[in-house]
Amino acid sequence: MFTALHISPLDYKGQKKIKLSFAGRDSEAFHKVNCIEGFAYTKTYRCYYIPYTKEAYSQLKNLYPNIIIEKPTLTGAEATGNVSPQNTGIQEPKTLENNNCADISVALLKHEEVKTESHNTDIQTKPIIKAWFTNRFYIAVTLQYNAAHVAFLKTLKKAEWNKEKRRWIFSAITSNIEKFKQYFNIEIEDKRSEFGNNLTKDNDSTPTDGIVLMPYTDDKTKLFVILPYNVTCISLIKKVKNRYYSKAHSCWVIDNDKEIVKQTVEFFTEAGYKVYKQAVGCEMELYKPTKNKIQLVEAECLNIFPESFRPVAGEYFNKLLDKRYSWNTIKTYVRYFSNFAKYFEYKSLKDIQQKEIELYINMLVKKGISESAQKQIICTIRFYYIEVLRISPQYYRLTQPKKSETLPTVLAFSEIIQIFSKIDNLKHKCMVYMGYATGLRISEVVAVKLSELDFERKTIMVRAAKGKKDRTVMLSDKLALLLRDYISKYEPKRWLFEGQLDEQYSDRSLQSLFKRAFDSTDIKKHVTFHTLRHSFATHLLEAGTDLRIIQELLGHANIQTTVRYTHVSVRDIKNIQSPLDKLGI
Repeated sequence: MFTALHISPLDYKGQKKIKLSFAGRDSEAFHKVNCIEGFAYTKTYRCYYIPYTKEAYSQLKNLYPNIIIEKPTLTGAEATGNVSPQNTGIQEPKTLENNNCADISVALLKHEEVKTESHNTDIQTKPIIKAWFTNRFYIAVTLQYNAAHVAFLKTLKKAEWNKEKRRWIFSAITSNIEKFKQYFNIEIEDKRSEFGNNLTKDNDSTPTDGIVLMPYTDDKTKLFVILPYNVTCISLIKKVKNRYYSKAHSCWVIDNDKEIVKQTVEFFTEAGYKVYKQAVGCEMELYKPTKNKIQLVEAECLNIFPESFRPVAGEYFNKLLDKRYSWNTIKTYVRYFSNFAKYFEYKSLKDIQQKEIELYINMLVKKGISESAQKQIICTIRFYYIEVLRISPQYYRLTQPKKSETLPTVLAFSEIIQIFSKIDNLKHKCMVYMGYATGLRISEVVAVKLSELDFERKTIMVRAAKGKKDRTVMLSDKLALLLRDYISKYEPKRWLFEGQLDEQYSDRSLQSLFKRAFDSTDIKKHVTFHTLRHSFATHLLEAGTDLRIIQELLGHANIQTTVRYTHVSVRDIKNIQSPLDKLGI
């Protein structure tokens, strides 16, 4: 029993081809017919095709004796308008009954007659046409196909046919609007109040001292680059990765990607040009590159100090930066240092004695700070005197708190299922599942990049985790299936989980959504997202996994940190019978 293969004629770049219809590269048909010489794919018509020759058709017939001739693909001029199906003259699909190559001239060449019939449109008839502003810069047009009308639309500046939405678009400049109204004698549906009152004038968006970045019609992944026409600017834009020139819009196009935009801005600003940006509904303004991570963290840290004390705080911040502390550690140290300086009214900290510092810490202990917070405050103060002021450590031997040995909360399997069942969103589900399936910290989950997933080796690379250490964790089969579905639907670019404006997803947002899911259950334990990590380690231990392997998966530097999970594991405890159970009561 041979599966039928659907084919139809295709006019591609002025040459006749045979279009093949099947379900993509994973289909049985693809693996059969890709050996035919001339087999190729066209992005324009989104289909595969083979040459329109007897040899190619004969090979196709040998592979698929049961071939169905479909309706011809509208191409060339037909693809630029709305042709009524009643006027195409297309016959019902039929199956070829023999292997005679002459069938190709009988069945496939019918599209030439169809093309002639479909173009018998009375030019004098008033067209069915509609035009409206899609945004402040472009006008969309839908009309019944007419060769003369299509030829006129092509004369307008930046006019092109949108195959997906089956309509024409052209630039909303004054000259285009006047020509259009004069030719068709119709009004354009005016929604300019939604985008701003001013339309672009001819060439008014190209300043003489720089370039302009503009939105690319409806495609948010691209940007127009309008630049002065000279040798210097052309050579600069050609340095940008993945750039291309759009003949339809008479300007350059780049990817709307942070790195690409940054690269473009650097090339032109270094050459002495200004860079402007123009969003929909807004006036053109000078482009101001966003601050990098260091500038943002520095501004956030120093703004909590009074102006007079910022030189001291800046010296403290720079020393933390030089020591390559993590961003979270830097923020914590600066916050505690701010409280310390504020307590002593921002006076010269060099004059403060150790006894005064001990009284300060004692005051905080009486307020009820935790042991870990007390330890961090001591480290913060010692860092200033020892690392910044270069004072010998022996002068600041502050009493360290005794570490309490608390045990982590662990969820049962039924409780984890109960929490997971409350999450419906696919992205949220993937993030929460990953926390339990891999034991990653919440900051590590949101920091995973697409490039760090390896579906073949079933691993996830965790980069620069706590302590700036890399490690590898396993990628479970169920999580892999879920992630493939998520990536296909959401199409993340850089980070696996992206928030607004393609930025890394916020760990606060992840903590909030997990809390909402937990609050909707009837579990009485104190649970946070980190509880999933504790449950991951404990459940592995109870399943017989070696403690050293668990240590590597969790990224613990000291095995004693991992040993504490043996105190909450019920693998051995549940097998012990309580003396109460032996009483005959």
